[in-house]
Amino acid sequence: MTEETSKLLTTGVHVYPDGLRAMARFRHEIYLGTRRSMTRNLEKLAAATRMELKAAGIKPYASPDGFAEEIDWDHLIAIVGAKLTIPGRTTIYATMWWNHDPSRDETPLAVSVAFEPWFAVWRRSIMLVAQQIEGEKAYDEDSQIWLQEDVSSANIRDFEDLFDGIFSR
Repeated sequence: MTEETSKLLTTGVHVYPDGLRAMARFRHEIYLGTRRSMTRNLEKLAAATRMELKAAGIKPYASPDGFAEEIDWDHLIAIVGAKLTIPGRTTIYATMWWNHDPSRDETPLAVSVAFEPWFAVWRRSIMLVAQQIEGEKAYDEDSQIWLQEDVSSANIRDFEDLFDGIFSR
């Protein structure tokens, strides 16, 4: 066993329960905030997608999600928030996410509203609307199209308002 692993185990045995409680509570608070924002803006989403959406369909979302995923996690992106799946069409996400770049000193943090369209026709339609709203700030990557706002320790308390702002665009 390396010295680094020994130190990690010695520290971890003492802080794991408190750290796990803190992470669970943090994830829960972010989920509740994203759920409230999605619920407040459900009529706008329904009008924009021309679909019937129900708040009961909003579920927690995280990546990595649980110990099994953490084992293979690349430590670059972490996501927590809510999702609303519309069967046969798309999943809508309202998430807070961190994107770690090992070459930088800080890890960028943002909130975003994303669509994961399941058909090319839907994808083109959603991207067209996103580009009309945001121009080049509409992101299209890894099967998702999203709009985002940067978050920092200075505005983290207002994260629900940041989501509401994205939904209102």
